[in-house]
Amino acid sequence: MTLLDLPPEILIAVLVHVDFRTVLHCRQVVCALLKNLVDDDTSLQYIIELGAAGMEDGPSSTLTPSARLALLRERQSAWKSLTWRSEATYPMTIGEYWELYGGVLAQEEGGKKLVFRQLPSAIRGIEAREWEIRDAGTDIQDFSMDPAQDLLVVVEERIEYSETTCSLHLKSLLTGAPHPDVTGSAVLTHQTFLQGFTYSLRIAGDYVGTVLSGELEEPSELVVWNWRTGDRKLCVGGYHFSSFTFLSPRHILLAAFGDVNHPEYEISGWDDPKKPRILVLDLDVVSPQPVQLRDLEFTCEFLYPELRPTCGIGGMAIRSDPAPHAQPHPSLRVPFSVVREERLFAISLHFREGLQRPTLLSLVPSSTLFRSLSSIPHGQTRHTFTWADWGPTGSRFYRTPRATVNVVWICYVYGMSFVYLSSVAAYQTVVVLDFNQREIRRASDVIPDRPPVPDFSSGSARLVTEAMDLGTTRLFKDAVQTSLPFWERSTVNFDREREGQINAAMIDEDSLVLVSSHGHPGKFRVLSF
Repeated sequence: MTLLDLPPEILIAVLVHVDFRTVLHCRQVVCALLKNLVDDDTSLQYIIELGAAGMEDGPSSTLTPSARLALLRERQSAWKSLTWRSEATYPMTIGEYWELYGGVLAQEEGGKKLVFRQLPSAIRGIEAREWEIRDAGTDIQDFSMDPAQDLLVVVEERIEYSETTCSLHLKSLLTGAPHPDVTGSAVLTHQTFLQGFTYSLRIAGDYVGTVLSGELEEPSELVVWNWRTGDRKLCVGGYHFSSFTFLSPRHILLAAFGDVNHPEYEISGWDDPKKPRILVLDLDVVSPQPVQLRDLEFTCEFLYPELRPTCGIGGMAIRSDPAPHAQPHPSLRVPFSVVREERLFAISLHFREGLQRPTLLSLVPSSTLFRSLSSIPHGQTRHTFTWADWGPTGSRFYRTPRATVNVVWICYVYGMSFVYLSSVAAYQTVVVLDFNQREIRRASDVIPDRPPVPDFSSGSARLVTEAMDLGTTRLFKDAVQTSLPFWERSTVNFDREREGQINAAMIDEDSLVLVSSHGHPGKFRVLSF
């Protein structure tokens, strides 16, 4: 008796427990029987559609596979055409702190008060709601959050003489009380002699970290803790870094750049200001003791192309949401969500070339970085990946307005999508770049016998497969080309005079958020899918 001799219902019961690649392989390669079985079964079609969409099934969904498949297709259609289901406007208090993450839009008001808004989704069945924490217990210097873990991190800052004490208060996002999962004190502290710096907070699983950075010529510090235990995992100081994010629950990406005239380079053996880079740090390997960047035992570095002698880097910013292995809060009971393993990293490179300040965006899928990491021999550190090793086919350079990737507007990437605001004359347009390679392969007929993807090249969307050739620009020493394909989709035009000035666009799993900060008050315009 062979596998194919089993009754169809048994075969289906087996296939629903494998990944979508295996289901596709059985459909395409094994035999006509399995092809027909997969094509006719809704549960197996749902698995395939989840894989192609870069989504994963909701663990607590009570909907039938047929209902979830219909909702998934509705969601994909809505995002492909950028057709939102509802719209809402919320006031924005100018000059105060705010954050968008995990479907929650949060804003600090009056120094100690925080207001939270759960953004709705008609397709995924998420209802809008609002709550507040009237008193965070301290003056809020900055804050971050992770709704899935009910975690709120509030930064307090105290300055005594020449030393600054930074305290991170770990609270429940719903109540403002100390977080119940913290062992010991619900406050993380760090002393520094830096002055006049800003915070860049990130949360990933058990870890919370922040970069303290000031002016370009001033040093920065990166500190990471296990927030549940209070143990410090990493403390790095040095020049020419101001941004980091998590690649995995244990790996950190640190954007490093430099100025050839800075004295730091006289004693820094591995820094090369003509080769901006991304460093990978392993929290299971690095020491928790303070260390200078030049002495850091990093896992590897991803080099960008060498710059021209007349060009330098004035700054780098790196962003990716959601955090690795992030999950929706169980109370939302969503039918599906963005897959946790594959994310897009948006790295902005701010150049200094004479009096010009051009900006170039580098978009890199996590698969490109993981593929390289897997090739490093066990135990090796300070491994170098040249631009030729990873960049030309594994990433995409993209030109956007400089304000698009300003670190103030931090929520411009989610999953495999990046958003920016384009302005022409009296009109503004929101542009979404989608790097989901599975959908792109489907559009290129790599997955046979599937419904064809409409060609929107003359309308609101186009599939970009041609390489971007920077040639021998004034930025790089040699010709540079990137070829990773992507979808480029645009909304309808927004009329400045009729609808007001939009200053930035943000993206979350179920929403586009348009920020208008020039009004009194400003406003968040939420377009929900």
